[in-house]
Amino acid sequence: MTLACDVRERPGPTDYEAMLKHLSPGAIALGLALALAGILSILPQHIKFYRTKTSLGVSYAFLALINAQMFTSVLNIVVLHWPQLEACAHVAFERCYPSQIALAQRAIWIGVLPLVFEWCALFPKRTTPALRREWRFAIIAYAALCVAMLAAVAAFAVLMREYGPCHASVLGLANAMGILSAALNFAQWLPQIWLTV
Repeated sequence: MTLACDVRERPGPTDYEAMLKHLSPGAIALGLALALAGILSILPQHIKFYRTKTSLGVSYAFLALINAQMFTSVLNIVVLHWPQLEACAHVAFERCYPSQIALAQRAIWIGVLPLVFEWCALFPKRTTPALRREWRFAIIAYAALCVAMLAAVAAFAVLMREYGPCHASVLGLANAMGILSAALNFAQWLPQIWLTV
């Protein structure tokens, strides 16, 4: 159980301040700088799509993996920080946002998700068997990703409604999402590591 859950589950009035993380100004600045750098790191791919008007040469599998990894990471953070998010409704913004730095760092997903749609919109005409096959596999991968994301959100919504955000089943599933995120991150970078070594 998390510290915020411990505080949330105590009898009596909830001490929302105790549920929040308290970071130094330097840690906050570093966290926000990393969040901004992460978001900016996606811009070159958007610019390349805009300039070339094609998604040829960009791997649909890489985009599917990075979106799955980002989604599982965001879901993990949102669920594990749920009590803190609840506390944010009761305290001032400046007291709340340091507890949400990890979530801000995952905001990079806002820039990554549109790449899937850009890839589909800019995919060249499917004039060869290889292009038709790649398009088919991409659509299957993206559809499977959407179904998996909806199923995960639905599972969390049902569990949290039934048991609350601090129940072992909810925290266990959130931790499983974190482990899956790490595994997907490893799978995403493994080919590059393999070629580099």
